[in-house]
Amino acid sequence: MLISYKLSLCVSLLLLLGEPVSQGAVHTLSTISAKPQDADQLPPVPLRKCPKALSEKDAREMILRYGFYERNIHPGSDLPNQYLQIANQGDLVVADIRHKLMWAVGVQLPASADKVVEFLANLQYGGYNDWRLPTLEELASLLEPRQQTKHYYGPAFENFHFYMALSSDILHKNGKKLSWSVNFDQGTVTTVLPNTCCCLLPVRSLSTPPIRSEGGTSVRGFEKDR
Repeated sequence: MLISYKLSLCVSLLLLLGEPVSQGAVHTLSTISAKPQDADQLPPVPLRKCPKALSEKDAREMILRYGFYERNIHPGSDLPNQYLQIANQGDLVVADIRHKLMWAVGVQLPASADKVVEFLANLQYGGYNDWRLPTLEELASLLEPRQQTKHYYGPAFENFHFYMALSSDILHKNGKKLSWSVNFDQGTVTTVLPNTCCCLLPVRSLSTPPIRSEGGTSVRGFEKDR
């Protein structure tokens, strides 16, 4: 049952690829919280992609509204998700089917919020060059109860070795501008100073037309973002 489920996910994604993928390039993993027989029935959940200033109250309400896991705010949550791990030309990405996102998990580079724009503007990875910093909503959606891995994310992200990742959202507090981030070592959302070095976990939308770059795959077939 599990093998056929993974195979069906793989075939579904290949149907969306606009260019040939090298043989043996696609590998699939499902999260531990999704039952194989139910995961294909999960409704899509669109998440905010534009940066925003969030208060601590806003962040808490967002976690509860979506039902995301957060060790302090919502520890009882265990939402099902649906992920595909894709390796293409040596670049590892994870496709989040439920939220229609693609994560550049192989970009394991630290950077601070005040330097990230310059870095992402020049990033070409996995055949794409439209990577951006995730919003707190998008980043928090990856949090899961710690079970099979030592961090608070699923096995599809096992190649992500940094404990804290930066979001594009900010918090204004006591005259300071802070950056929202997710601590995957603690299973929490938190804030850091703009010059604090965190891991970059770039994301792109599966719903937007790919920006062609040299080599790589292109995911097509979803409607454009509204």
